[in-house]
Amino acid sequence: MTLNIVVHKQNNKPTTQLLRDFSQRVRTSGIIPHVRNIRYRERKESDFLKKRNALRRLRRREQFNQLIKEGVISSSTIGKRIKWRK
Repeated sequence: MTLNIVVHKQNNKPTTQLLRDFSQRVRTSGIIPHVRNIRYRERKESDFLKKRNALRRLRRREQFNQLIKEGVISSSTIGKRIKWRK
């Protein structure tokens, strides 16, 4: 998207008015939101990363359940944030 904004200076207008006119045209043109959308857009997670993260979650859940069975962690900690990794 290319958009040229042109503001001409008239002889009887001060330079500050020229700056105000320019900033007003930039605001009304919608360039700033468009550029921010491009700049801060997050990329979609690839299928490989989705699968890897899902397998990691499953593995950690199995380890957690195993620790509960062994009695290392009590079952009352389910759903709470604790550090249990060795």
